Amino acid sequence: MRLLLAFALLASSGCIVPTHESMATAPDAVLTFQSKLARDDVEGELACFSQRFREQSGGLSLQGYATLRDRFLAPLGWFGRCVLRRDSLDDNLVGVEGADGLRMRLVYSLFGHAFEVAAAVEARFTFPDPDGVATGAPLTRRDAWLEPRGAATPRHLVVEMNMPAEAARRLVATGLAWAEIGNEWRLEGVTPLEETPKAGNPPEVPAATGALHVVSGAPLPVREIGASFGSVRLRVELELGDAGACVRALPDGSLLVAGGADAPRLRWESVESSSSRA
Repeated sequence: MRLLLAFALLASSGCIVPTHESMATAPDAVLTFQSKLARDDVEGELACFSQRFREQSGGLSLQGYATLRDRFLAPLGWFGRCVLRRDSLDDNLVGVEGADGLRMRLVYSLFGHAFEVAAAVEARFTFPDPDGVATGAPLTRRDAWLEPRGAATPRHLVVEMNMPAEAARRLVATGLAWAEIGNEWRLEGVTPLEETPKAGNPPEVPAATGALHVVSGAPLPVREIGASFGSVRLRVELELGDAGACVRALPDGSLLVAGGADAPRLRWESVESSSSRA
């Protein structure tokens, strides 16, 4: 019967799962991962995993991830992979654990195959590239910190990033029109389960409710602090003002907007950008 249902699914749904790009909730992160997987976007799949997971995996490269990917998909076989590309996991969530707003465990069941997905909240820095396109980067321990270090209420958020030389120097010349940080969900592991959980009522997952908080209208200069092999190292210092208590450092040194999944998104807008819109 299961095989007949699977063939019926494939016959009635020749298309792969819809494109999904949101990381606002843990299930969103899973659906985005499935969307990338269905399109064999290996780089996009890897981007769905947290920096913590990648560091703990030895600085996981695309080649290293491809090995883990094949290991995870192997138990599904060719037919299971085909189903995974076509049957959205949105309707196959059977279990949810995690109430602290920072980590969550999701259990899925898909045509006899069950697997557990671990997810966690991670802060992300978003800014416009020289052409005005929103570009995102995680706030890793090496690339972002609060100043003064160790202060109960920090005054600045410092972010460093690498960028191709031509684009970087355009940003240095113009500064940023805006910048934003906010928490997003990222995957921290996918583990096949030997037994398929019993399906009950669909579990409830808290919705993302973080509001936008505009910090200030100060200028947002970008400084060049180094260059190597066509790449330029940039630094941005964002004044926290009354939002100093909204950003905190975790024990491992990574940053998070306080409040977990319900945390606000903090946004800075330059004086010039705000004036031009007015």
